[in-house]
Amino acid sequence: NVISKQTIIVFQPYPLIRQTASINPDAFGISICSTDGQRFSIGDAKDPFLLLSCSNVLTYSLARTHLSSDEVHEYVGQEPSGRNCSELAVDSNNRPHNPMIDAGGIMIACLLQKLAQPDMKYSEVFEWVFSYFKCRAMEGTCEALAVVAATLANGGINPITGETVLSCDAVTDTLSLMHSCGLKGYSGKFAFEVGMTAKAAESGAIMVVVPNVLGFCVWSPPVDKFDVSTRGLKFCQKIVTAFPFHHFDNAKHDKMKSDPCMAEVYEKSEAVVAILFSAASGDVTAMRRFFMSGMNLNTADYDGRTPLHLSAAEGHTECVEFLVKTCKVDPNSRDRWGQTPLDDAKLFNHQGIIDILRQAGALSKDEMKSQNTIPSRTNSISSEPVTIA
Repeated sequence: NVISKQTIIVFQPYPLIRQTASINPDAFGISICSTDGQRFSIGDAKDPFLLLSCSNVLTYSLARTHLSSDEVHEYVGQEPSGRNCSELAVDSNNRPHNPMIDAGGIMIACLLQKLAQPDMKYSEVFEWVFSYFKCRAMEGTCEALAVVAATLANGGINPITGETVLSCDAVTDTLSLMHSCGLKGYSGKFAFEVGMTAKAAESGAIMVVVPNVLGFCVWSPPVDKFDVSTRGLKFCQKIVTAFPFHHFDNAKHDKMKSDPCMAEVYEKSEAVVAILFSAASGDVTAMRRFFMSGMNLNTADYDGRTPLHLSAAEGHTECVEFLVKTCKVDPNSRDRWGQTPLDDAKLFNHQGIIDILRQAGALSKDEMKSQNTIPSRTNSISSEPVTIA
């Protein structure tokens, strides 16, 4: 609903270019490409549109791949302009403010033109400028720009072909400029609200890069006063509420967002390892932290050994006392060999732990056999107890 038609009813496609003004305002496409080549598209992701300002990302990254940073930035700056992005203005050093605006895009196109045709005369001024307009007039689709974004996210290596097309330094500089200048007058607010690296075009496209994860392109023609797609902006705002894609998200502690790079089973496995390691090392502070965060301290590894097994075997009296008295864990859980925590304490002659376990009602393997008692065993991944024979 946040990206429905009602959201953009007051906006229209970019009016100053005939090809964009005539496009169906209800068109809407999204395409995603991960750094390992996984792809997903929905809506009008195959419909062509003009690259316009998105071409600046391509021309700058190509220029930086073939030229050094000093060579490129001798002619163009790196700062947001704070002006109308169509204005042909220069900074205090008589350079265009950055490569993401029209003035900077023209300069970068001229550098590429000089690389391609070194014999070209400077008097052919219209040919120099025309090369920039030819770049802007190229057509693309959401699917194509998603691969471009994923290439930037993958350090310049195309995730589909595996070919290195851009240098690492070029990618780093390109992403830095996209983050600070990619959405014209909306760049600062986008960095604050969304926190992703992006470049918007007047055609309604927004190309977004999540470094080392994925790239995606969202396209919808209606744009706001900053020439940013309104549906695309809403989509970006929505996606960062579900996934830790903001540059300053803390994926470790923000449990409201799911990390698409890590399967749920791996997250649970990491938690099991952390709990068992703390129990084996006698780190009662960590055990207390796990308990307060609601983690299951009856969990076990693939051998069925629980934190209580490990603490009892290692002689960590404080941990054992905390587990049985505060956490109320099962004192009679069995490992794959049928051993209980009491058996481990007896094996290593930890008399103090034996006394604590006895007070908690713990039994040994032989005592349970004589009483025909079969306790439940906890699965290492699931929090539900699993009864085994």
